[in-house]
Amino acid sequence: MVLAFILAFGGWAILGQLRKVSLWDLSRHDCIEHDASLFHSDAHKREEYAPCAVSNSLMKWALHQGGRYLPGRMTLEDVANIRVQREAALEKPLRWWQAEIARGEMAIAIGVLGGKNADKNGLDLEVLRLWVRHERLPDGWKPDHTQGIYKTGLMAKVIRDRMEAMKQGRLHNVLDDEPKPVSSPIDAKA
Repeated sequence: MVLAFILAFGGWAILGQLRKVSLWDLSRHDCIEHDASLFHSDAHKREEYAPCAVSNSLMKWALHQGGRYLPGRMTLEDVANIRVQREAALEKPLRWWQAEIARGEMAIAIGVLGGKNADKNGLDLEVLRLWVRHERLPDGWKPDHTQGIYKTGLMAKVIRDRMEAMKQGRLHNVLDDEPKPVSSPIDAKA
């Protein structure tokens, strides 16, 4: 309940709207929507709204980078690796709240869809692909726990701490060992 309250009223405050908020409003660039998404292209310069459609190339790239720590699963460690590479391609760093949103949205997705032990076991990559690509839950999926603010915060902290360690050179990003394709989505500028 607290997490839902923070997301709803925090979003309303960040958007700065005193009227209704639509799903379209959530894609207003540089508010809640941020650059370096794992699955969506960045907004073009001077555009008010970012693309809502999933970028197939980003989705394939991000899903391909998952499974480094647990085969077939997107772990918090995988997310940290991917976020560091996506953010390194930015012209300017994310604002602090956008960085928190970016980490938190993946902590929520992994936490809700991955089950009660998702903080350690991650999320099945096929479930993540289905959710991102088709915006639906897998057939037969049922919740097995409540994903609250505390657990989400702990999961986001794992991502944040690993990202900071990589940026400071205290932890190696395993994705740096792979050659990037010429048209890598992490190097593409919108």
